[in-house]
Amino acid sequence: MAAADPDALLFCNDAEVKTYDAKADAVAAMVQDFRRRGVPIDGVGLQLHQWGPNFDVDRIRRAIGRCAALGVQLHITELDVPLRVDPEGGVIDPQDLVRQAEAYRKVALACVEQSACRALQTWGFTDRYSWVRSHSKGAPGGSASLRSE
Repeated sequence: MAAADPDALLFCNDAEVKTYDAKADAVAAMVQDFRRRGVPIDGVGLQLHQWGPNFDVDRIRRAIGRCAALGVQLHITELDVPLRVDPEGGVIDPQDLVRQAEAYRKVALACVEQSACRALQTWGFTDRYSWVRSHSKGAPGGSASLRSE
């Protein structure tokens, strides 16, 4: 890898690390093992697919802190907060737009509060081109599978 691009950063990028303690434990153990054995790893990427605007930002903050404590960079590689929409793609509850904006703000703050968190990538500005439609069998905004947390 270094011969191809000496500036490349190598990350473990996975979903649901912030949700399941066993998975977070496994990622932490893997990073520690890699570092102990001299296997290159520069960071952990968190895929944060939230199901609606009401979620536990403290759990995300803990996951960010846990990754930072490993001594590697942290990137939020996939952040999206889909909303319930009607069949024409309009938001069902206009207040959800306010809650969605607040959800993005909370995650961004959790990232900038931790110096190891170096990047935050959102998934587009519309579900038209996102993974949500395929995951929800084509329903705009993921309304077929969207659940409250």
